[in-house]
Amino acid sequence: MGERVAADDTLRVFISSPSDVRPERLVAQRIVQRLDREFAHHFRLEAVLWENEPLFATHHFQDRENIPEPHETDIVIVILWSQLGVPLPTDRFIGKVSGKVPVTGTEWEFEDALFAYRQVRRPSLLLYRKTAEVNANLNDRARLKEKLIQQDMLEEFFLRWIRQGPEAEFTAAIHTVADTVEFEERLETHLRGLLRRRLESAGGQSLPATIRWHRGSPFLGLSAFEAEHAPVFFGRARARNELRERLIRQQERGHRFLLVTGASGTGKSSLINAGLLPDLKLPGMAGNVALCRTVTVRPSMLTDGDPVVALATALMTGEGLPELRSQHWHPQLLAAALTADNADKCCLAIEQGMAAASDAAGLTGSAEARLVLVIDQFEELFTLNSLTDAGRRALAQALTALVQSKSIWVIAVMRSDFVDRLDGVPELAALADGDSRYSLRPPDALEIGQIIRQPAREADLRYEVDQRGIGLDDVLCETAGRNPAALPLLEFMLDQLWHRRTKQGVLTYEAYHEIGGLEGAIGRHADTVVGTLPDAARSALPNLLRALVTVRADAAGTVTSHPAPLSRFPEGSPYRALIDALTAPEARLLEVEDAGDGLQIRLVHEALLTHWPLARDRMDRDRQDLQVRARLESAERLWRAAGVRDRDSRLLKPGLPLSEAEDLLARRRDDLTQGTVDFVAASLAAGRKSERNKALAVVCFAALAFVATVLAAVSYEKYLEATAAEERAQASLTLVSDVADMSVVELGERLRMLTTMPVEARTHIEKLSQEMLNRLTASGDRSDRVTLLQGRLLNSMAQTLVTVGKLDIAEEKAKGALASLKPLLEQPDPPPSAFLAMAISNDLLGDAMRARGDKVGALVHYEASSALRERLFAIDQSDQKASVALSMSYIRNGNIYSDRQQWDHAEAAFSRALTLRKALLERYPDDIEVASGLSLAFNKVGNILFKKNMVQESIDHFKKSLEVSESYASRQPNQLRLWNDLAHSHENLGNSYLTESDPHQAKSHFEDCQDLRSKMVEKDQKNIIAKHDLAVCLAGLAKANWILERKEEAIKQIGVAKTLMELSVNTSPNNMKWHQENNSINNMMENIFIIQPDSYNSPSDLSKP
Repeated sequence: MGERVAADDTLRVFISSPSDVRPERLVAQRIVQRLDREFAHHFRLEAVLWENEPLFATHHFQDRENIPEPHETDIVIVILWSQLGVPLPTDRFIGKVSGKVPVTGTEWEFEDALFAYRQVRRPSLLLYRKTAEVNANLNDRARLKEKLIQQDMLEEFFLRWIRQGPEAEFTAAIHTVADTVEFEERLETHLRGLLRRRLESAGGQSLPATIRWHRGSPFLGLSAFEAEHAPVFFGRARARNELRERLIRQQERGHRFLLVTGASGTGKSSLINAGLLPDLKLPGMAGNVALCRTVTVRPSMLTDGDPVVALATALMTGEGLPELRSQHWHPQLLAAALTADNADKCCLAIEQGMAAASDAAGLTGSAEARLVLVIDQFEELFTLNSLTDAGRRALAQALTALVQSKSIWVIAVMRSDFVDRLDGVPELAALADGDSRYSLRPPDALEIGQIIRQPAREADLRYEVDQRGIGLDDVLCETAGRNPAALPLLEFMLDQLWHRRTKQGVLTYEAYHEIGGLEGAIGRHADTVVGTLPDAARSALPNLLRALVTVRADAAGTVTSHPAPLSRFPEGSPYRALIDALTAPEARLLEVEDAGDGLQIRLVHEALLTHWPLARDRMDRDRQDLQVRARLESAERLWRAAGVRDRDSRLLKPGLPLSEAEDLLARRRDDLTQGTVDFVAASLAAGRKSERNKALAVVCFAALAFVATVLAAVSYEKYLEATAAEERAQASLTLVSDVADMSVVELGERLRMLTTMPVEARTHIEKLSQEMLNRLTASGDRSDRVTLLQGRLLNSMAQTLVTVGKLDIAEEKAKGALASLKPLLEQPDPPPSAFLAMAISNDLLGDAMRARGDKVGALVHYEASSALRERLFAIDQSDQKASVALSMSYIRNGNIYSDRQQWDHAEAAFSRALTLRKALLERYPDDIEVASGLSLAFNKVGNILFKKNMVQESIDHFKKSLEVSESYASRQPNQLRLWNDLAHSHENLGNSYLTESDPHQAKSHFEDCQDLRSKMVEKDQKNIIAKHDLAVCLAGLAKANWILERKEEAIKQIGVAKTLMELSVNTSPNNMKWHQENNSINNMMENIFIIQPDSYNSPSDLSKP
C-alpha cells in the first residue's frame, strides 16, 4: 500500500456558518473525518472550526491568533439558513472584496476565501443554503424583529454574491438543501468529488487503498449495530436526522417521549444505537445539549421482582445517573417517585442527578444535559409471561412520570404490528399519541446502495466486476431494492461475503452463489451449523426453538422472538451443547444477554424464523401448540393477578380450552413454565370436580329411585302394620336379603363403572347403601348368605369410591369387606363364592393403593387375590370363567412388575398366565377368545425376554404367538380379533429383528403388520384404535426402510404415521401412552429432517397416506 503521507500533506477544511446551523457544522465535521480515513493513504483532511481551536481571551475569536483565516486553508464550506450572524468590530474587519463595513463573521470569512480564490485559485469554496422553514415565537416581539432583520441581511447577501447570469463575477453557484439530511448527502458527494479531482490532477490513484475499519467485519450480520459500530453505520442519514429533530420538537412541546416503530427487520435498534445516540452525544447536535447520558433496557430485563425498582436500578447505574446514590437516593426510593402521584419527586431526582453530572463535566451555564432512556423491543411488554398486567401499568406510570422532567428523553422501540396493543394501557396510549410516534420505513434504493458500498469502503473491500462490467455491488443493490424489507437478509449475506473475501479484499460472485444469494444465505448457514452437531444436540433444536418464540393472539398466530432464561437448559444437556454452538462467534444465531436476574438467550434476529426453512417449517407445524401455550400463559397471568376469592373463576372451564391445555401438558410439558403447569393442574382438578357435579340424570335418578324403592319396601314402620312381630322380623330379613342381593348386582355393579357422578347424588347413594348395610347388620342374622351379601355390598361401595377417586374411604370399605368375609374362609369348607368375594376385596385394595402410587402395597393385595383365585381354580379347574380371571390377574401382576423393571417376577407372572391359557385352549380349542388370550400371553412373555436382552428367546415366543393366531385366522379369516393378534405379533417380531440388526426381516414383518392393520382401518373407518395401531406399525416400517437406505419410502411412511397418530391423540387426549408414541414419531421426523434437510421442502406430501 505504500508509505503513509507526511504530516505536512494535510488539507484543511474551514467550516463557516452562524450559530443557527450547529447540527450541519457537526455533520460537516463528521464527513471530513470520514473522508480523512478514506483518503488517508494520499493526504490527510482536517476540519477547522472555532469550537475546536484553543481560543485566547485577549483576541477576537476570528483573529488568526485564535483560528486560521479562511484563505490559509484549502477548502472553505459556508452554511447559511436563517441568519447571517453578528457584525464584527469595524476597525479590524472589512469585506475584502466588497469593502463593506460592518460585516458579520460569516460574511468576512466568505469574502476572505473568495478574494484568495480569485488571486491564487485557492481555497475551493462551497456555499450551501438551507431552505427549511424558519419558526418564530410571535409573542417574543424583540426576537421576531431580530429574525426579520437577519432574513433581510441574508437576502441582501445572496443578491450580492449569487451568480445572476453568465457575466456575474462569482463563479461558484450556491447549493440549496432542504434539511440536514440533504446537506449531509450533497456535501459528502461534493467533497469526495473535489478530493478525487485533486488526486487525479496530481497523478495519484482515484481509489482509496487504506483500511479504516479494523474491528472485523464491517457488516453485522443479524446482530444489531451498537455505538462502537457508528463508523460503519450508513444508509440511515435521513432517519437519524428526522429522529433528532423530532426529539427537539417533543422537547419544545413539553412531551419528551418518542415511540419508534417499524416492521421487523427495518433496523430500528441499529438506528438508535449507532445513529441517533452518537449524534445526541455530539455537543450542540440537539440545541444546547452538550452532555448526553444514555441507558438502554429491554422489558425482559425488568421482570426480576418489581419492574419499577428494576427500572430505577438501571437508571442509577452504568452511563445513567450513578450520581443519585451520592445524593441519598436508592432504587427503592426512586421507584416510589416513579408514579403519577409523585411526578414532582421524580423530576427532582432527575434534575439533581443531571445537575451533578453537568458539574462533573464542567458545562457552562447555557449548556444543557440530557438523560436518554431507550427501551428496546418495547413489544415485550405484551409478550412476556413474567410481566403481569399490574407490572405493565406500573411501568407505564413510571414512564409518564419520567417524561415530566425537562432533562430526560424516553425513546421506545417497538415492532409496528404490536402498536395496537398500546390502546389496552391508557397511560401508554397517551404517551405515544400523535407526533410522539415515528414510523421507520425500509431503506430506499439510494440508502441500500450506501448500506452495501460505504462500509466496504471503510474496510478497504471491493466488489468483483464480471466480464460484462457489472459489479457485484450493483447486483446486490438491484436484488435488495426489489425487497427493501429484507434488510437483515442483506446484512447477513454481506457478512457472509466478508468471511469468504479473497486475500485482496474482494467480495466475489463465487462466494455470493455459494452462500445461496440474498434469500438463501441464512438458511444455508444455519443448516451448516446445526448439521455439524451430534444427534442429541440436533434433536434438541425443535424444543429450543419453541422456547425462544411466542405467538400473537391473532388469527394468523404470528410467531415472534421471545427470550428464555439460560438456566432453563441445564449444563451438560443436549440443549446447552446446542446453545453453545448457536452462540459461537462463527455461528451468531443466538445471543446471550444479562437480564438482571441472570442470563437469558434469544434469537439474534427474527429473520431466522422466516428465512431458515427448518425453523420456519417447525413453527408452521407447531403453530397450533404455540397458540394454545400463548393462551394458557395469558390466562395464567389473569389467574395469578386475581384475588383469592376470584381465582377459581379464572381457571379454565371444561370444554375445548381445558382439553387443549390437558393435551399440551401431556405432550409438551417441558415447553411450559412451572407456573403454567400449576395453572393447568389447578384447572384440571377444578374441571374434574365440576364434571362430578354435573347431573347424570338418567342413571342417578334411576339409581336413587331404585334404592328408595328398596328402602320403602323394608320400612319397618309400614310393615309393622301388616304382620305379627315374629313373622314381621323374618319377612323383613328375607326381603332385605333378597333385595340387597339384587342391589349388589343391579346397583353396585353399575355405579362402579361410572367415571363421574354428581357429588350430592353420590353422597345420597352412599348414605342409602350404608343404611341398607346397617339394616343387614342390625338384623342379627349371621348366616353365610347375609355375611356374603355384606361383603359384596361393601365391595360394590368400594368399587364406586375407587372410581370417583375417594381412595381412603374405598380402602376402608374394602378392608371392611375383608373383615366381613374372613370368617367364611375360616370354616372347614368355605363356600367358593367367599374366595371370589375375598379376591375382589383384595383387588379393590390394590386398585386404591395403585391409584395413590403405592405399587408395592398394591402388589401385596394383587398377589393375595391371585392366591385366592388359585384356591378357587383348584376347586374346579373346569370353570372357564375362573380360569380366565386367574390368568388375567397374573397378567395384571406381571404388568406391575414390568413397570417396576422387576423382569424375573414379571416373567414368572406372565409364564403362569401362559400355562393357564395353554390349558384353556386344550379344553376349548374352538374358542377364539381363548386363542386370543394365549397369543397375548406368548407376546407378554416375549416382551419380558426382550427386555432381558434375550432377543432370540423373545423371537421364539413371538413366533409361537404368530402361529396360534395364524392357525385360527385360517379357519376364520374375517375375524378382526385375530387380525389384531396377528398384527401385534408381526410388530413385535419387527422390533426384535431391528434390534438383531436384521432390517430385511424387520421390514417383512412390519409390512405384514401394515397389511393387516390397513384392512382393519378399511373395515371400520371410525375405529380410532386401529388407526393408532397402524401408525405405530408404519413408524417401525419407516425405521427399517431408513436403515435399508430406502429413505424416500421411510419419509412417506413416517409422515403418514404422524398424521394417523395426531388424529388418535386428538380423539383421545387423555391417553398418555399415545401421547408418548406421538412424541416419538415427532422426534423421528425431526431427526430425519435434520439429517436430510431436503425432506422438509414439501411437508404437505408427508401426510398423504
